Amino acid sequence: MYTDTILFLVGGVCAFLAIVFVVYLFVSLKRSRVYRSVLKQETEIFNALTTTASLTKGTSATGITAGNTTELLTGGHTTPPVNNGMTEIVREDEQTELLGVKVSEVADFDASALEGRYILRGEIQGGGMSRVFLADSAKLGNQWIVKFISNKNGELANEENILKLLNHISLPKIVDIFRDDKGVYLVESFIEGITLDKVLESGQKLNQAVVVDWAEQLAQVLNYLHKLEPHPIFHYDLKPSNIMVTHDNRLVLIDFGISKRHGDDETGIIGVTYQYAAPEQLKHRISDKHMSLIKSRFGELPKERQYWHPDARTDIYSFGVMLFELAVGQLPTIQNMKTLNDAVSNELCKIIQKCLSVDPSKRYQSANDVLMDLHKIKGSKIKMARTLFMRRLASFSCVFTTVVSGGSITGGYYIYGQENAALLDVEPSIVTISLQQSISLAVEKQMPSGEILLLDNAQIRWSYSQDNIARVDGNRISGMNVGDTELIGQHRNKTITLNVRVIEPMDGMVDISQRYQPGHSVKIYAGTVEREHIDGALAEAEFVSPESIAVADDGTVYIADSGLLRILRDGQVESADFGYLTPHIVRCFKNDVFILSDTWEI
Repeated sequence: MYTDTILFLVGGVCAFLAIVFVVYLFVSLKRSRVYRSVLKQETEIFNALTTTASLTKGTSATGITAGNTTELLTGGHTTPPVNNGMTEIVREDEQTELLGVKVSEVADFDASALEGRYILRGEIQGGGMSRVFLADSAKLGNQWIVKFISNKNGELANEENILKLLNHISLPKIVDIFRDDKGVYLVESFIEGITLDKVLESGQKLNQAVVVDWAEQLAQVLNYLHKLEPHPIFHYDLKPSNIMVTHDNRLVLIDFGISKRHGDDETGIIGVTYQYAAPEQLKHRISDKHMSLIKSRFGELPKERQYWHPDARTDIYSFGVMLFELAVGQLPTIQNMKTLNDAVSNELCKIIQKCLSVDPSKRYQSANDVLMDLHKIKGSKIKMARTLFMRRLASFSCVFTTVVSGGSITGGYYIYGQENAALLDVEPSIVTISLQQSISLAVEKQMPSGEILLLDNAQIRWSYSQDNIARVDGNRISGMNVGDTELIGQHRNKTITLNVRVIEPMDGMVDISQRYQPGHSVKIYAGTVEREHIDGALAEAEFVSPESIAVADDGTVYIADSGLLRILRDGQVESADFGYLTPHIVRCFKNDVFILSDTWEI
């Protein structure tokens, strides 16, 4: 294979590899950006306390200083300015709508029911099903939440029965219960922080490390609720406003007003928050007010939803909606689902998409399954780092193969041009050899620069007009049969021609074969036609029948000539007669002469 052909092949292979690397780099570009961002985020600390402080800047410790217009988010509720009265402030776009019942106004309550053990500081949420107050312990002075539920709406108040069963770090605790003829008073732990919806409203970009950490916390508390013995609990109203973010970056799930225990009557009153509700929660007639929102989320609701029963997978769907909102900053719709791919890694994207499956059978079947995949993400940093390393390696390889490809192809074209411009010449062009003898063959290549190179005959393809007359063997031509033939050699796109004649050999053994080239003449070197033993100057000397010749290292020529040893030295010929010894064969080793008087036998 020619050098330029090899270079073209190398250049082509490298060019193909360079294209493969470019395609790989293009395909993995978005994913690498996410991975790079995730790994960078892993080294950063998300300071929830700073976030909360920035959102509550200017608020006093109790959050009810007169004239303060900043909302204090505590216990999952908002604090209105007290000089305007204790009015409820609820985000209407995320308001939980109670279906199938008329909610009565919450009656005024009697603070004396608290038996003086708690001092109310102000209402932080009121109206609807309950009224919520910030209170101090009369004995210890620490803060608590007091929630009053009127007897008029007792059938709606399931929270007392739910919270009494719970004991988890990410859930509020009931520490005291009071009752009177107006209703029930629940004293719950005060959770200092902000609701998750306020974090979203702040516009602060949440990195994947925080999203995964919060997702793991929520999945853990859901797993606890769904596995609670003897009756699992389903929240059914997961949304950012029902999740508190504490100063130490811990999430607490609150507001169990419409939650259900496994086995409870599912035909009872169920509330929905349309932005986060699963399809199986939407069996009722949907008002025109909310229909456009539902269509943006699902398109057309599947009719099969009428047969899907709310269960643990319902909470998992709402959980997926919140994760999507945390990652993208928007609620999921049928139009913006693809934006998730650019916001998080493929692994987290698949988890969220599986949570958001419309068909409950295609979602995660338990919160524990979600936890297992989330744990895999935390252990996938090595995979992300490997992917980024492979991209760096691919980038280097792309540059390297591009350079090698360009250099090889350029070098190949240069050599190809040089070879095309080169001239070939064979020496000799006409050959006469005896049968069973051989002669060396030299093919010269003259480059455009004038340099002459000896071409290896292995690089030439020979063809014969008659293939049984002579044969090229390596750098020699051997006679096979008597006759004439024309050898045509092909090297690249060039052709050379060699005429060969094979003749019968002379009788006896000879050491010299002769060839005659055009432009050369033949003349007598020594001796005359008389064939006598005459010594003297070389021009006048004569030889009878030379049989053997040898040359010593000092240049002296020894010739066995019809029984005499003839010595040729310094242009003079002299004979040596050995009497009874008749030289037939003469040989030299260095300056020593060896004579055989009998016929040489091999």
